Amino acid sequence: MNRVKTELTIPCHWDKAVLDDICTMNDMPENHGVRVVSMYCAIPNNTFGSGRSPNSIANVSRDEAVEFRNYVRGKNLHFNY
Repeated sequence: MNRVKTELTIPCHWDKAVLDDICTMNDMPENHGVRVVSMYCAIPNNTFGSGRSPNSIANVSRDEAVEFRNYVRGKNLHFNY
């Protein structure tokens, strides 16, 4: 029997505990092949803006964003900005 594989991209919450929980769920057999594989992120006051409403963007600095990006990549997930 072939297992259905579903890969999800979710919004970033800039929270390592949430990310750790997601990675734990990714490894659970009862998730039926559904995995989070990437996060899309935004920081406030950037040059390019984003499609997200301003009140949905956490107030993180560029340095905090880079540190979190490295944490995400260390979990073998893609970080989309």
